[in-house]
Amino acid sequence: MNREGSAALLLDCPRSYGAFCAGVVETLVVEGKLDFQVFYGISDSALSAGFLAQAQREEDPTRSVSALAIYSDRLGRLWR
Repeated sequence: MNREGSAALLLDCPRSYGAFCAGVVETLVVEGKLDFQVFYGISDSALSAGFLAQAQREEDPTRSVSALAIYSDRLGRLWR
């Protein structure tokens, strides 16, 4: 994968803020239509980053954002 020009998401939320962080990610993806290609997480957030990285990447940005939106919703449910 060519990462040049890709949007990256860096997560650094303590465990007690996992649900808040998941909500922020969901808002960025669903409302902002941001198609992140690269995910990084620090400490507990590395688990969230790994979870989000499983979303199916598509050539069509709309489909890619839709797949990422599903995973961001699931992430929010995991943290609640």
